Amino acid sequence: MDFNKEFLHIFRALAHELNTDWSKVLRADSAFTGSGELKPGLRSYVQRVTGRMSECLVEMAEEAGPKMVLFVHNARLLARYSDGGGHVLDTLFLKGLKAVATVGA
Repeated sequence: MDFNKEFLHIFRALAHELNTDWSKVLRADSAFTGSGELKPGLRSYVQRVTGRMSECLVEMAEEAGPKMVLFVHNARLLARYSDGGGHVLDTLFLKGLKAVATVGA
C-alpha cells in the first residue's frame, strides 16, 4: 500500500468536504516547509487525516486477514507530519494492528 498516495487521497477528500481550496492547503504546507512550524489550521487537518488514515490501515489489515502481510511503503508524509499527528497515527495504527492480529490467535 502506497502510504503517501492514500494519505493525499484522504487529505484532498477532507479539504473538499470542508470546502477548502486545495491551493490553500498547498500554501499552508509550503509555509510549513519554510518555517518548520505547523500552523494550527494545517495541524488540525493533519490530525483529522491521520485519524482517518489509521482507520483505513486497520480496515485494510482486517480485510487482509491474519495470515496476510500488509506492506506499507512510500511513507514520507508520515515522517513529515509526525509532530502534527503522525506520531498519533503510529500509536493508533500499531494498537489497531495488534488488536486485529490477536483476534484470530
